[in-house]
Amino acid sequence: MKRALILFGLVVFVPTLALADNSGAGTKGHVTAYADDGTTVLDVASCPKKGLSWDYNACGNPFRAKMKDRLCAEKGKGKHAWRYQVSTGPKMKSTALCK
Repeated sequence: MKRALILFGLVVFVPTLALADNSGAGTKGHVTAYADDGTTVLDVASCPKKGLSWDYNACGNPFRAKMKDRLCAEKGKGKHAWRYQVSTGPKMKSTALCK
């Protein structure tokens, strides 16, 4: 019985954690980083409200710098392609140049 409850908890809880990490991806008020395949979400950040919209510059610039640092730390020297999306806009090709 105890094993069944643990298994049930894993089946219900673990997928919820995966969804929580990507909440807001590709939605208004967020910036999103994708792997170069354009589907795998690497990170999401919410942007502060500015009037009736969101301040994408305030969160986008540090978010892109954070992604460059992360990709360079994970992949080392070289060019590393990824995709950047503002709100519901198109996924733009980006490159992290790591030295």
